[in-house]
Amino acid sequence: MAAIVLSMDDEYDISKLIKFNRIPVWRRMLLRLMVPIQLVRLFHQLALQRIHKNVFHDGKRNSFTGEKKIAFSKTYKLDEIKKSAHALGQTVNDFMVAALSMSVKRYHVLKGDTKTNKMDICIPANIRWEHYQTRDDVKLENKFAPVALQIPLCADAETAMEKIKPVTR
Repeated sequence: MAAIVLSMDDEYDISKLIKFNRIPVWRRMLLRLMVPIQLVRLFHQLALQRIHKNVFHDGKRNSFTGEKKIAFSKTYKLDEIKKSAHALGQTVNDFMVAALSMSVKRYHVLKGDTKTNKMDICIPANIRWEHYQTRDDVKLENKFAPVALQIPLCADAETAMEKIKPVTR
């Protein structure tokens, strides 16, 4: 997304983008070879998974009605989030996942569910091997993969920060 926004700017400067290390060819091949293994593992987990009843799901497969509900919160500036995360010695991603963990835990407690202590989520991960070097190279393409995580639901910030960091690494 940042590359697309950068391509619309007057000056195309890749130094403004988040830097990441170039991934060696052997690691790229290893990642691609792991996909079939991970798919088998995922299907195995899904086949053995029990439906967990909680405030979001009543345990019935047809419990989703299709009714759309949406809520908005206060608008936060990314700079404020970055400053808060860095003041705590955390990454922005870890900070936001910890905030999600605490808010979902509070919601469960508010609805009377004190037993649920974890939640399955997917986070998008960049799978580009390198940045676009020029404006002409920029393509509208989805180069991300969902990464499945199971995060602990925590009631306070200190516990959330301690438990989230190992999960997101």
